[in-house]
Amino acid sequence: MWISAKLLYVIPLLFLLSLFGSPLFDSETIPIPIPPKLHGKFLHITDFHPDPHYVSNVTAKSRCHEHFKSAKKPRHMKRGISGPWGAPATVCDSPMNLIEATFEWLENNWKNKLDFIIWTGDNARHDNDDMIPRTPEEMFQLNRMITEKFLKTFGDTQLRGRKKAPHFIPI
Repeated sequence: MWISAKLLYVIPLLFLLSLFGSPLFDSETIPIPIPPKLHGKFLHITDFHPDPHYVSNVTAKSRCHEHFKSAKKPRHMKRGISGPWGAPATVCDSPMNLIEATFEWLENNWKNKLDFIIWTGDNARHDNDDMIPRTPEEMFQLNRMITEKFLKTFGDTQLRGRKKAPHFIPI
């Protein structure tokens, strides 16, 4: 009786092994995925607000879009002059060369060194200039441009985005 009980376990096992033709843990038949190397670092980046209409050396009153017409500027306009890399603490959005320089720096310093990227905020300029209203087409193009820069710069690094504001149009 004891031998027959063993056979009840061994025979089905042998039958199953014959169907698959190899041991259960043969590394050639069962590929074991290799987990990606983790770096222990991530990037959270937000609110690019690229502005293709940005002009350097103008006042923030024009949203950094046009030169001040008068040769004599009022006192309050002498502050907040836009520079080539932006106009901090003003209503102006980011110049395109700041966006380019940011992605160049990220590529040179962080490519292949991050586990994932959290990307939030807006990818289009604010709609705050009545002379140059923002259009849905412009929003789409700016979102696409930022998306392409992420893909070019970081390749296969996981990218997590969040649809937060009305400036965001899914690509």
